[in-house]
Formats: sequence, C-alpha cells, structure tokens
Amino acid sequence: MRELLIGSGKNTGKKLFKVGYESWDCLTTLDLDADANPDVIHDLNVFPYPFAHETFDEIHAYNVLEHQGSLGDFRFFFDQWNEFGRITKPGGAFFGIVPHSGSVWLWGDPGHTRTITPEMLSFLNHDSYGEGKTQSDYYKSLVKYQWQFGWHNAKRKGEGWREQMGDGRWEMEDGGQTLWKADMLTC
Repeated sequence: MRELLIGSGKNTGKKLFKVGYESWDCLTTLDLDADANPDVIHDLNVFPYPFAHETFDEIHAYNVLEHQGSLGDFRFFFDQWNEFGRITKPGGAFFGIVPHSGSVWLWGDPGHTRTITPEMLSFLNHDSYGEGKTQSDYYKSLVKYQWQFGWHNAKRKGEGWREQMGDGRWEMEDGGQTLWKADMLTC
C-alpha cells in the first residue's frame, strides 16, 4: 500500500489508520520545508501536485489543510480536493486532522488561513446536494472526485476519545481537533 503524508514536517508518525494498517507500508512525505527532509518538496498551494494519477492508496494530512488557501476561496477548496482525488487510487482513503471550529487555535495560529468543517466537506459528495445537507447546487459541477466522510473503523494512536459526533467527527479529549476519514467513491 502506498501512502502520502502531506505537510508532516519532521513528525512522520501515523496518527490515524484503518484497523490492521497501524504502520506505514510505503510512505512518501511531502512538505514545503526542505529542512524537514521530506521525500518531495512542494507547495500545496500550487497545482498540479507532482504525482501521477492514482498513485496513493491513502493520503494523510495532520494539521496542514488549514494552512493552505484562504477562507472563502471556493475555487481553491474544490481544486485541492480534485487534486487529492486525482492522485488517490480508486477506493483509496484520506485521513485528516484539523483544528475544531471551537478551538482557540483555529484562529490563534497566525499561519492558519481557513477552517475545514464537516459542513464544507459535505459539498464533496453529490449525494449531499438536494437533500438539505447543502444550501445550493452551485458547487456540484466543480466536484470531479466524490468522497464519503465518516469514521469507518479508523483508530487514533494514543489519546482517548471524549465524544463521537453524529456527523462523523471525533473530538480529542482536549476538544481542540476534529479528525475524519474520507473514502473515495468515484473517479
């Protein structure tokens, strides 16, 4: 299995995983900072990403997505997720950790340029349109790769869980982060 860890810095531990896949199998790291010694140096704000179509079984993004793009830039949001879809194999998965919307660190970190909420992620699945889960169909044509968000037997190493949210979010005991897994539905 090939995995991509984006924006990892020097921390390359596998924080989220499918049960039975607790360790990296064939990891590629990507970071903007050359001092982090990543396998690939690349700015995630620049498309396309330097990988072939359908390269990875899993993509992992731990506390990095909030550093790209800007709040309200819907084109960047959909372009980035379409790029993740392009480099993910059919049936692949995306694991993410972002600051929780109630965390003081969401906007307390001067490098954070946007928030990623479960409501935003619902726009990446065509089934969400027209069911009252999204407010309009305006963005539907921008979705090239569909994702299904949820938890699906994933685990986190270390800290316990305080609460499972009904919309697929899990909160860490400190209440500071939202964790999720997405399965690619279509290519």
